[in-house]
Amino acid sequence: LEAVKQHLSAWAEDDTVAHVAVVSSLPLLMHTDWAAEIAYQFDGEQYSGHAMLQNATVQLLQCLMEVPKTKLLVSGDMHLFAQARACLKGRCVHSVVTSGMTRGATSLNDFKLYAYHFIVTRL
Repeated sequence: LEAVKQHLSAWAEDDTVAHVAVVSSLPLLMHTDWAAEIAYQFDGEQYSGHAMLQNATVQLLQCLMEVPKTKLLVSGDMHLFAQARACLKGRCVHSVVTSGMTRGATSLNDFKLYAYHFIVTRL
């Protein structure tokens, strides 16, 4: 977290930097604690909404929100497209989740992925 703070602070003071986009391999604004727990039970995945990571995720989001140049969070690995927005004290940061999938993607044949999607979106 300290390294992120240092980079954000430097970019905040740099007049040549107009906007900051943060890229993450996993979404920061996607999973509820329930959905994250299901993913953990199914696959051992630890997403930002999981109880073990919620405090660290909140600290990271607060850090990002403190820099007005932070405009966008981009992440993937979810096999879907989603948009979200986090707001704190009247300031909002947008989030885009997107993952490329092709007809040959191995995840298309993974029963666990279908089961997870069904449980999280239908129950």
